[in-house]
Amino acid sequence: MNHPSVVTLGAESAPRSLMAGSRLLRVKLPPGARCIYPKPSRAGFADTEGLVGAALRSPLGSEPLRARLRPGMKLTIVISAPLSPSPSPGDVRGKMVESVLGVARERHVDDIEIIIAGGVERKLPPSLVQTLLGARVLGEVRRVRNHDAEDREQFVPCGELPDGAPLELPRRILESDLVVGVSARSSSPLRPLEGLLRGLLSASAMKAVTSAELARPEGACDAPELRLFPLLEGRVPLFLLDALVEATPESSSLSFLYKNEDELSESEKRALRVCELGSVPGMLRRLLARSERARVALVYAGDPELVSERAVQGAWEQVGVPVLGQADVLIVPVGTPTGIGLGEGTDPLTAQGLGAGEFFCRFRGHPLLRPSGTLILLHPLSDRFPHQKQTASEAFVHELLPRRLPLGTLFAREKERFFSDPALIQMYRTGFAFHPLHSFTRYRASEMARHYAGRIIVVGADNESVPALFGFETARTLDEALYRASDGLSRKLEICCLKEPSLLLSEVSL
Repeated sequence: MNHPSVVTLGAESAPRSLMAGSRLLRVKLPPGARCIYPKPSRAGFADTEGLVGAALRSPLGSEPLRARLRPGMKLTIVISAPLSPSPSPGDVRGKMVESVLGVARERHVDDIEIIIAGGVERKLPPSLVQTLLGARVLGEVRRVRNHDAEDREQFVPCGELPDGAPLELPRRILESDLVVGVSARSSSPLRPLEGLLRGLLSASAMKAVTSAELARPEGACDAPELRLFPLLEGRVPLFLLDALVEATPESSSLSFLYKNEDELSESEKRALRVCELGSVPGMLRRLLARSERARVALVYAGDPELVSERAVQGAWEQVGVPVLGQADVLIVPVGTPTGIGLGEGTDPLTAQGLGAGEFFCRFRGHPLLRPSGTLILLHPLSDRFPHQKQTASEAFVHELLPRRLPLGTLFAREKERFFSDPALIQMYRTGFAFHPLHSFTRYRASEMARHYAGRIIVVGADNESVPALFGFETARTLDEALYRASDGLSRKLEICCLKEPSLLLSEVSL
């Protein structure tokens, strides 16, 4: 029997409304197709400070935070950069930092520094730092900075990769008496510990980690990330704090975008029709997401390994949907991310990394798509890159991808040229642009889908050249894409469609 979030459509079912960039596409799926919806979120609580305080007093596998602080010590608070396309939990992290600072104040800890661990992502400008932390935190802590992966003077070797390459972390981290990591999630299945550490690596160490992962026998496509914390051999005294926020609060003004179209009220249907008239949803979702504060459902604190395990488990419990059987065709809509700092539109490199990368890989057990099946992405994949932030991404797409090199070969050849380009690195360091390594990370995200799927077709693309650079086909309509998926034969296809993939995790059994 299907989970309530897995809806099998009939001949009388209403058309589905699916995101494609900043637009909603109204599509009629064949009878028998399954559409997977986000399940009702775990209810959050208004008292964020109370939940965080309780976690700090009763942590997992660790003494309470208060017992680990003392006068005269060095305390560094590291915040995982807000990179998820899920609704922004920026204010939640600000409240979490406030709670940590409250305990530090009681223990007379004065040497405090805050690092925003963005790794090779773009640095947050002051306005977004203000949004993330809030005036209260910025008024209390004077030393707040973005991580700079290219500041060679600040890094110190602190471990070795299996191939002998050195790991490097900031001197401040290694000299701290305690490092408190702060992260938040609504649906991400990734371990917060690994994200935190990768966000603190030097660019050279990040290149070494990437080379090591690409060289492993299991291959670059489906190998898990290399775990870095054990390689540090206890050199970083880390206390991790992670919050699970509501994924799809029922009170949200956007809840109609996530519901079964056959169960919408008349007012919700009218709102949906308005959104379908033009490119309203991107701006609408950004404005409403910023005005609605996600509430915290769970908070874990303490030993970083234990907290990471509980955080991943909590995400699966909140948004994981059991699905029986794989599909011949998987339809993945790719909307405009609404996370803090991400609301400027989605360039094609990011869009393919989300649709064929992050969203495709949000499964446990087995992929939703059968081997050699057809993956259909909904997105325009426009050949547009915001100049200030995406110069490296545009160059990567138009200069490197036309060479059609295997992933490992591409990285090895360009590691000391493109990924070390002085002009691109200067833009990263001073111009709030992405590091050139970010482009490779985004492209690499979709590597498993490119190897696993028989074909990847983009519906709604406004050009053919950019999808072709990624190895994708294009189709004008979903019906055309489905016809192609059937190889022109009148055979029945098992079709599965994800309504809002950023809020879903699929647990697939055969």
